[in-house]
Amino acid sequence: MSGREGAARGGGLPSWLRAPLYFACKHASLALLTLLYRLRAHGKENIPRGGALLVANHQSLMDPPILGVHVPGQYHPLARRTLFDVPLLGPLISNLNAIPVSQDGTPDRRAIQTCIERLRAGGVVAIYPEGSRTWDGEIHPFATGAALIARRGGKPIVPAAILGAFEAWPRTSRLPRAWGRVRVVYGEPIPPERFAGLRSEEATALIEAEVRRLFERERARGAHAPTAGAEGTAGGRYPAGPIPGP
Repeated sequence: MSGREGAARGGGLPSWLRAPLYFACKHASLALLTLLYRLRAHGKENIPRGGALLVANHQSLMDPPILGVHVPGQYHPLARRTLFDVPLLGPLISNLNAIPVSQDGTPDRRAIQTCIERLRAGGVVAIYPEGSRTWDGEIHPFATGAALIARRGGKPIVPAAILGAFEAWPRTSRLPRAWGRVRVVYGEPIPPERFAGLRSEEATALIEAEVRRLFERERARGAHAPTAGAEGTAGGRYPAGPIPGP
């Protein structure tokens, strides 16, 4: 077994240690995000117990904790497979339920199957259909895959929009700023039956439209429009990277 595979399979910690680690990191993340970045969440009641697929825009490396600290029960975000090779970080995120996914331009069948299995087990899985972090703070076209995972997992999709994380930690910065204002909005669940008979492109368009609606509504409330300058790439080229597709 390679180091990457070992990390992806749990990093060696027994389950009785993983649960306390998970909840300790979750509560510490919530405290830090609230203190430093004034994190506010709207629509938390829309996250169902018993499993769901969270589908969100991807602004920053901060997105997984921002999206997950209000999730009841176990939360399983997708993470770039190469991160599992990083000393300390790899075993940590593995023990925090992260799912490794390749970003080589082809569908990662193993990641898809892992997402489905964890949904069926009642977990809340998070994916970012843009494929990689935004360069300019805006939402970019979604890759297909979310509806397939939701259908096969038999769980609803919860669209979500993240705002302010780009300003707090843009892709062009090695480290986050020490303060900011971050929001996350969870939309109403979309049952998997809603995608029956739809082509992958149609289902993806439906999901993307709902995430964009949440994003624009919250931006209108809080004036989170991305700016050029320190972020430095507004309007720049966005190198798309697909998430697992059908």
